Order: sequence, then C-alpha cells, then structure tokens
Amino acid sequence: MKKIVRNKIRTMLIWSILPLWLMSFFFGRASVAVVEVAQSQALTSNKAGARQAAERRAAMDLNVDNLVRPKHKAPKADPFATYIPQPRALPAAPPPPAPSAPSLPFTFLGRMVENDSTVIFLSKQDQSYSVKINSVLDKDYRVDMINNDQVVFTYLPLNIQQTLSFGQAG
Repeated sequence: MKKIVRNKIRTMLIWSILPLWLMSFFFGRASVAVVEVAQSQALTSNKAGARQAAERRAAMDLNVDNLVRPKHKAPKADPFATYIPQPRALPAAPPPPAPSAPSLPFTFLGRMVENDSTVIFLSKQDQSYSVKINSVLDKDYRVDMINNDQVVFTYLPLNIQQTLSFGQAG
C-alpha cells in the first residue's frame, strides 16, 4: 500500500512540475522561480530534500552583476574615413646650367700684316669679313686680340671670351 501511495505522490508531483517546467522553457527565468519553489516544497518533506533544494537554488542563481559589458573603446581613427595620401616632397630641381656662348660660327681664311697691324679674313656661311682688333661682327662678337696662331673673340650678350685657333702659315 505504501508503494502505491508513493507512486501516486510521484505521479502527482511530476504532473504538477511538468507544466511549470514547460512554462520556464517558453517564458524564461520568471517561470523557473515558480518551478524551484514547487520543487523545494516537494523536497522539504525531509532534511535531505531540503538540502538538495538549497543546493539547486544556489546553482541556478545567476549573479547579474557579472553580466556587465566592458566599456566600448573608441577606435583610434575613423575606419570609414576616405584615405587621401599626402603628396611626396619632390627633390629640389638642380640649378639650371650656366649660360654658355654658342660655338664660333667663323672659319679662318687668312691674315695679312700691314704697317704693324694685322688683318684677319674670316667667313661665316656665305659672308666674308676682314677684321682688326676691336672690330664688332654681327652685333654679337668683338675681336679682342690677334696673335700669330689664334684670334680671341668676346660673345657680347654673355660677355664670354672664345678663341679661334689656326695654324702658322709658313
């Protein structure tokens, strides 16, 4: 008879706890508390049951203080910002070369010595020139010095001296 009564009590407990358990499954933590109360009342009939109920409640309690999210750290830079690279510094341009006179356009044709003065005969393309010291040719060249084997010109726009060498006629 005791077995039958125990089986009926177990069956009643199972049928009373089962709906509560299903509610906790579908409705969350609030329903779990109701199930725990029902379980603890059923088990408190003896001291071992009370101790087990207390252990279950302690195991099922959730410390909400531990569920705090860490503070969000702002990114160092905007990850969605448009990146525009900085232009590289260009190396300094080398200084322009110093201006130079064009090559002499004259060709030596001959010379003539007359009364301590020397006259030089030159040609440029299809023109012929006879020059003495300090003569100016085409507004660009001046004859500065005449030697036995060379004539020294000054290119007037840049004030640069140039030399036209020729061999000694013998």
